[in-house]
Amino acid sequence: MLFRLNCTITGDLQTISGKSHRQVQRSDGSSFFLDPAFLFALENINRENLKRRLCDRFAATDAEAAAIVSTIIKTRLVVNDEGGRMKDEGERMRSALMYDSSFILHNSAFPSERPRIGILTERMKLGFGVDLVVHETASRLTNRGYEVTVFTGSVEAIYGSVNYEVVRLGEGERLADVFSQEFFERAILSLRKSRIDVWIVESLPFYYWRDSLPGPVIFVEHGTPFPELFPRDVSLSVRLARLTKRERVFSAIRPTDRIVAVSRFIASELPRSAADRTQIIYNGCDHYPLIQADAAREFRGESGLSDTDVLLAYVGRIDFDGRKQPYKSVDRLLEVWQRINADMPHVRLLLAGRADADIERQLREKHVIPMLNVAEEKVALVLAAADLFVSMSLWEGFDLPLFEAQFQGTPCVAMRCGAHPELIDGTGAGALAEDEAEFERSIRKLAKDRDSLSEMSRRAKENSKRFLWDTSVDRMQALVEDVHAGYCTGCSVLGSRPTSNVRFALVVAKEVLLHEGPIAFARLAIDKLRRMRGRR
Repeated sequence: MLFRLNCTITGDLQTISGKSHRQVQRSDGSSFFLDPAFLFALENINRENLKRRLCDRFAATDAEAAAIVSTIIKTRLVVNDEGGRMKDEGERMRSALMYDSSFILHNSAFPSERPRIGILTERMKLGFGVDLVVHETASRLTNRGYEVTVFTGSVEAIYGSVNYEVVRLGEGERLADVFSQEFFERAILSLRKSRIDVWIVESLPFYYWRDSLPGPVIFVEHGTPFPELFPRDVSLSVRLARLTKRERVFSAIRPTDRIVAVSRFIASELPRSAADRTQIIYNGCDHYPLIQADAAREFRGESGLSDTDVLLAYVGRIDFDGRKQPYKSVDRLLEVWQRINADMPHVRLLLAGRADADIERQLREKHVIPMLNVAEEKVALVLAAADLFVSMSLWEGFDLPLFEAQFQGTPCVAMRCGAHPELIDGTGAGALAEDEAEFERSIRKLAKDRDSLSEMSRRAKENSKRFLWDTSVDRMQALVEDVHAGYCTGCSVLGSRPTSNVRFALVVAKEVLLHEGPIAFARLAIDKLRRMRGRR
């Protein structure tokens, strides 16, 4: 990064490529027009923060840091009047800024350090796929020498002993809602003081905080299920979340920012304008220990299973009323198994995962083996003991439990949807069904063919080797370094022009009217008007 400044920024503007550029007058009388992106970058420089970073990260002395800072325009546009007080914001923006320097700073003059990484996620709790991804990413980057801090809205006690720092942003009942304005206002103050160099954003609502975060951002897109997979009273909010992410965040991605898609399927859902800043990084699946055959047989025996029984296992959220994750279709899976079990009583079903207290009783009444809210290490035992992992989920951005099963050598029968085809087709590690009837036929066929199950088990283990956490974190590490280097060398921080309020309103109106109907649109419009009046 090289600074050699000896010129004046004037108040004259010229529109270039649709953007207002500010005129810069050189000392020799010539002039040029400055990209607003550069002005925006300078706007975010804070004098004391910059001096501290030069001292901390480049081993500069206080005198060197002061000399370097004095060569750079600081704003919002930051400049002192003769009495040393900050000028009025409007006056600063209107006035021309004079600065004269012959000091040259070159990055290679000081040794580089690894960037400090901040990860933003809604919560850190056991039993949630995104939370597990955050943990594996943070832990492994920390093991490689990075300083990693996970910022979250809620955290379980088990994460108190991890090797990275976990910071809960909202304390107290009033700040429990991470989507509230009060939570944002309180949390963003803490984040701005955190001295983070690169942000990794893993979940809502933090996608929307991009413009308030100092430094470059890597958005990890795990995807949002299709609104049509939810009840009508929920589908509208899901649709709005998808639209807002697409139009307000990903369509206006900045050159310094990047998007990580967890599969090609997720990447295909992103706007075309973000394609050149999107990288596909698959999750790993080797976070649980590989269970030995003796331990798996012992578990089967303790569960009342004989050597001739065929065990089907599902791991995930167990929700029969269809309110939380209806697209997982656990109720339909249960119906399919009951039909199979009526003809083939040796085919058993085990359901493991998070569930409400009354679910266990319902499952036992249906002769299903329940393993609810169990320790994480128990999940690996369940998957290793199963003959087939089964899922009728109608949407998956990656499907972590399916690959946890593959790692244990357990093949799958799942629906041909989401990321499943790109991850399973051609591997021989499972069967994908177009509909419920084909799903049932596949299970019936494999339950009668132990040789096929054995071969598929071997191929499942082989397939899982494509999805290792070391490989995933290798790619994330390289991306973090690339993003940090681009930002430090003065890369433009402005992206595509964000979707205007009018255009966004039209996009929302069209989508809601088309898919949700006029009544939902009227309710949405009335709610918006009321909230606008309430802010006046």
